[in-house]
Amino acid sequence: MPHHVVVPEAFADAILARRWLILALIAASVVACGLRIATTPVQTSITQGLMPDDSEFEEYRRRAARFGGTADDVIMVGTDEGDSLLTARRLDSIRAAARAITEMPEVRRVDTFVDAPWLAPNRVESLLERTARINLREVLREGGQPSVSFLSLPPYWPEEAGAQERVEAAALREALLELDRVAGTLVSRDARAQAFLVHLADGAPKQGAAPARLSKRLRETVRRHGLGEDDVHAAGVLVTEGGMLREVYRAIWQLAPLGAVLICALVYAIFRRPILVAAMLVIALTAVAWSVGATALAFGRITLLIAAAPLLVLVISTLDTIHLASAFLAELAKGASPNAAVRRTVVDVGGACVLTSVSTFVGFLSLMFVPAVAVRHFSLAASIGVAGALLLALVICPIAFSTADWRRPGRLPWGWKYIGTVIEQIVTLCRRGSLGYPRHVVAFHGLVLVGALGLLLSLTLDADLPRRFPLSHGVRSGVEFFNREFRGAHSLELYFRGDQATLSSPRFVESLRGVEARLLEQPGIERAFSLASLLRAIDGLLEIPDDEELTRNRLDSTLNLLARVAPEPTRAVLTPDRQMARMALRTTRTRVFQIEELADRAEAIAREELPEGVAVEATGAYAIIGHAAHAFVRGQARGLAICLVAVMTIVAIGVRSVRLALLALVPNLLPLILLGGLLRLRGGVVDLDVLGVAIIGFGLAVDDTIHFLHRFDVEFSRVTDVRLALERTYDYTGLAIVRSTLVLGVGLAVFSLSGYLSIWFLGTYLVFVLAGAVLGDLLLLPALVLLFHGDRQRARPSSGTGPRRLARGE
Repeated sequence: MPHHVVVPEAFADAILARRWLILALIAASVVACGLRIATTPVQTSITQGLMPDDSEFEEYRRRAARFGGTADDVIMVGTDEGDSLLTARRLDSIRAAARAITEMPEVRRVDTFVDAPWLAPNRVESLLERTARINLREVLREGGQPSVSFLSLPPYWPEEAGAQERVEAAALREALLELDRVAGTLVSRDARAQAFLVHLADGAPKQGAAPARLSKRLRETVRRHGLGEDDVHAAGVLVTEGGMLREVYRAIWQLAPLGAVLICALVYAIFRRPILVAAMLVIALTAVAWSVGATALAFGRITLLIAAAPLLVLVISTLDTIHLASAFLAELAKGASPNAAVRRTVVDVGGACVLTSVSTFVGFLSLMFVPAVAVRHFSLAASIGVAGALLLALVICPIAFSTADWRRPGRLPWGWKYIGTVIEQIVTLCRRGSLGYPRHVVAFHGLVLVGALGLLLSLTLDADLPRRFPLSHGVRSGVEFFNREFRGAHSLELYFRGDQATLSSPRFVESLRGVEARLLEQPGIERAFSLASLLRAIDGLLEIPDDEELTRNRLDSTLNLLARVAPEPTRAVLTPDRQMARMALRTTRTRVFQIEELADRAEAIAREELPEGVAVEATGAYAIIGHAAHAFVRGQARGLAICLVAVMTIVAIGVRSVRLALLALVPNLLPLILLGGLLRLRGGVVDLDVLGVAIIGFGLAVDDTIHFLHRFDVEFSRVTDVRLALERTYDYTGLAIVRSTLVLGVGLAVFSLSGYLSIWFLGTYLVFVLAGAVLGDLLLLPALVLLFHGDRQRARPSSGTGPRRLARGE
């Protein structure tokens, strides 16, 4: 009885006898899955999909709604006008663009410096205005209820032409830069750039492609009014997510089809049988329908991350198809009839296909340990799709093998025939090096492993969402523009909860001032705005000295007045019931772990300054993403560890050898460790999505390892000599391993054209891992088996000269 997993000949006979019934059942399953997919909603929010669940994010939005919304509902649009910013022509253009934007149905209001009330006290006043200011100050000090609306102030740029002529550019510049509410927020700190803060309406769509389309319309409107001759920049959470969404759509509708075409072309170039390409597509499309349909059935919705599953399924299903086709052609080359070759292929290679199906299923299913909704959706879709595709290959390929005339290969364009020659040379060189110099091969790889591991241990993981885009991308250039010219593109929020008496007390306001002062000393925090900031602006307007004691009477009187004449700014920092307050922070930090650390530090500082009875919590979209990212890293690390143990256990059971399973671990971990070492040499911080490359890379690379070890187990059971068994394994499996990796690499390489880092990883780092894995399987693994496999009977070395050309069907 063989030691390895074997698929019986009866399985192949049953497939050939019932081929039409099997094809009909497959077609029916695809139709059923298609109907389920068509009726399932799609969640288009990428950032929400990366969170453990919607509870924290939804609670954040519900709480922020009491203050009129979050900073995440604001799109910042800015232009650099240089020295011409404070000219009448530019100021009128800014006002006209803001009014055009306000007319858009998605927009609630637009803040610009030209229409901001002139709060700076250096404006020239009439005697009547001066008297009203003095009277108002005295009434507030006494705790009275003033009847004058002192916030009915003219804007920085007047409406009337006559008043505009009296405005001096130097005085306007001085006034703009005097108040924190304007300087660094609506106008740059050198008064050369300006920003529109576009607040979206409550009913405006804030997910999917709608914010991206709105951002484009905003930029076009600004440019149409003669602003932003160099460029119009946009930033904000919605802008970043819109950019991510566009890149995902581009990967789905452009890059993935291109990769599929290249895969099909390569498979045809290698085997020159159109029926094999057709079978491969049937396998992939069926598996994709199963994977997405199962995800829709299990979760009741579909996230965009499972869009990566179709090409992944196509690529992985190609692996076993190539192994089966290579084995089938090898049997034909020995003189077997097509049906006999089918039976022999299923018996000899089918067991490896079963093992790869189970191991890949377990590997991708391990991603379920990542506490992110979208990743779990992808995990289920990928595990079902990939495992289903590998098992489908055992069904569809025998039908295709027995249908067409495989003895007559198709024609190839000039030059394509050399692909097979190059593949043969790679296998030959690996065999000579591994079996001829096994100790040298193992020693060299050992040194590389130790060096790369030392570098890997000092690698830092983080996620910088803007830097996931190239320098030329609008998302990244927009964030860098606002970080450079203003007070940052990202926000944090501190929420304070207490009773009405506490949050409307002078003591609480004084504690907020202390919190603001300490926070502004923290590197990365550029602006803090709270109830204390608003009251400080009013005090400056009324010329109340900073050291004057804030009495409860004056505070109550001021809050009552603000609630009547400036409800929106007041509501942004204090709820109408005065039981919750908010402080908004701006930061130039872009890495989510850095922003999360700032949030934790801000919360700790607030706890030290606030009076008893006031609860505080730091939050914000990027802080929440930071929390999710930590859980994401822990989950992926746990999933990777479980994947390694589970897959190696399956390999050990499949080949009935713990020793072989442990030996197989080394060549599959080596390219991952080497990638980590190389990334450390490039810099100390790498995006945490590289962990996904590690899991996917290991899941893909181990398939060829299983095929190699399974075939070695078959051959060793026949010849009981390690070297001879390895040489026969090279002849039978070596070509298929290089072919499958070549197809895999070319199919994934198209993702290197993506403008988004996480997708770009698939076309670069993942391809690097796969290339390293094929060298590990054909160079390091045989050397390890030769040196450390037990019961090595020393027989006369085989005189094999390389992979058989007949295996290509020539």
